[in-house]
Amino acid sequence: MRVGRGSEGAGRHYSRLRTTLLIAILLAIALVTLPVIMHRQTQAPPMQPKIEGAPASLSRGLSAPTWDDLSVSVFVLKKGTQQVGTGFAVANSILATAAHVAQELMNGGGKAVQSDSAATCTFARADIRISTTYKVQSSFADQYANDIALITVSCPDPLKPVTFASASEMRSLGRGTPVDVLSFPTADFLAGAPKPVAFLSGGTVGAPFGASLFLHTAAVAPGASGAPIFNEQYHVIGIVEGGDALQLVGSGGASVRVPAGDSVNFGLRVDALQDFMHQQGVH
Repeated sequence: MRVGRGSEGAGRHYSRLRTTLLIAILLAIALVTLPVIMHRQTQAPPMQPKIEGAPASLSRGLSAPTWDDLSVSVFVLKKGTQQVGTGFAVANSILATAAHVAQELMNGGGKAVQSDSAATCTFARADIRISTTYKVQSSFADQYANDIALITVSCPDPLKPVTFASASEMRSLGRGTPVDVLSFPTADFLAGAPKPVAFLSGGTVGAPFGASLFLHTAAVAPGASGAPIFNEQYHVIGIVEGGDALQLVGSGGASVRVPAGDSVNFGLRVDALQDFMHQQGVH
């Protein structure tokens, strides 16, 4: 059957019309979606370089120290096989920790073990110096304000002291300041580990608490007492003193302390530690 020229021209016209309409629809879709895509790209956080082998909260950028640089200065404190708390190097042969941790080590001394290398230092009762103004009190503000101790240790090699925050860094310490805690929490499932297992937890400063304490939200657990609290420059701004915990009692009468979940934890400002070090002639 032969098609007339008029019908053939009408077919081409409708074909061009459909093509034009399809192009218009695609352009409309592009105009709507492109601003959304561009907005998401501008709002997305920039990719940060990762530090090999480090926890995520350490991977803030190339200026952050490596995991090894931090962990070499932090030790788990033990009495026999029992893990008591955490300490950190403040001089070539001296660790700082919390006084309530040091009191548990007074009977016979103990040992301090590094996380990665498992290097072991030893100390005796006479090597422990506890702040004379520390005593257990009903008020957190009164008890933790002087909860400081120094331990002189005998190690295979000199310790690598942490870096303290400067006076200006301490003045800027306030609500929302990012912090990290490097500690050795006690946990039954870690008991068989060949080396102590350190954990880094991040949070922020909440508010001052008394003259020398501050609240923070970095997760802590039993065993973290005495651990260093770092700022964004990985300079020490405080010592972990304690946190809001629950005492859970099992059917057999055994009890265990676990974090309460509200992340209300206490830190002692590092300038209080520095004052005690000065009194003890430690520089």
